Amino acid sequence: MTESECPVPAQAASPAGRVRLLSAGVLAVLLAVVAPTYGGVTENRAAAAVPSLAAPTASGQWSLAAVKPVGQRWQPDFNGHDADVFQTYSAGDATVDFYFAFYRQQREGAEVVSTKNSLVDDVIWKRAGSGNAAAMVDGVSVTADMTRILSRAHGRVVWSWYWVDDRYTANPYVAKLLELKVRLLGGNPAAGIFVIATDYVDTPREAVPVLEAFLASISPITVIGPALPSEGDGEPTLQANSAETEMDG
Repeated sequence: MTESECPVPAQAASPAGRVRLLSAGVLAVLLAVVAPTYGGVTENRAAAAVPSLAAPTASGQWSLAAVKPVGQRWQPDFNGHDADVFQTYSAGDATVDFYFAFYRQQREGAEVVSTKNSLVDDVIWKRAGSGNAAAMVDGVSVTADMTRILSRAHGRVVWSWYWVDDRYTANPYVAKLLELKVRLLGGNPAAGIFVIATDYVDTPREAVPVLEAFLASISPITVIGPALPSEGDGEPTLQANSAETEMDG
């Protein structure tokens, strides 16, 4: 495991039933213990208890914007999630789409890393380039995946990263190993995928300060309803850092 996928320290694992994004450029995730102990929770029970998500609000120049209907907008496609939320935000001429898919407990057909999941539909939107965006997690350098996608009229930059067992990584293989670790050795069974995206006109680098400013403005995102227990306590944090952003294509 590389330094960019370094686990969040034990004291930064999450204690209680909500996932939240903190303002001032910091992203944090918390999960509360509402359900019985993990050892007594079956996969059927995990699938049956369905939480809901409240989209984060925004401060400063950023505000909630009208969301286009499904089928008329870009949106990631993640299968089997227990809840997800999509929201558009605007600040002046800039807009950012935010997406979060939440899995209370990963199981057959409901896995955050799957060949059935995709950031693009390959019909209206197609991949045109990829790279990474440097970020800081509790002082440790973490890499978020950066994808450049194109439609007939737009270019768009997408940042995404997984949250598995209270750790962030953009590496799907690391995310799968963390899933296996939870199954075999225990840990936080919840998982998720964070995705933010914005359009650009001339170069993908235009998107970086927009996405950074957005991350600095949003309030907590909350999981409402049943949540499986976590073994840790504390708060993992993520802060974007555009100075080390790279993209190919």
